[in-house]
Amino acid sequence: MKYQYIIAGNVDQYRNWAADKMSVNHFLYVSGPDILRGIENPGGRFIGTWYERKDIEEILARLLAASRVDNPALRTAIKYYEDKRYERTNSKTG
Repeated sequence: MKYQYIIAGNVDQYRNWAADKMSVNHFLYVSGPDILRGIENPGGRFIGTWYERKDIEEILARLLAASRVDNPALRTAIKYYEDKRYERTNSKTG
């Protein structure tokens, strides 16, 4: 079975998101980067405050390395994260 990897800000955000899904059997919460070890061409979703995770840069790097084909959704997520990081950096210095 191919999983849909769910990257959420925390497990509670994942549980709240999954609560109204008919079947959560094919969803896998990414609790850390090691969950992504050995995968190829992952699919999934980013939910909640995923961009605030302390391990998000490693998670994004592993997703990117695992993608053997162009993944526009992943490119969008990386751009979103970079924009959020830029906003946080400038709000602290400005």
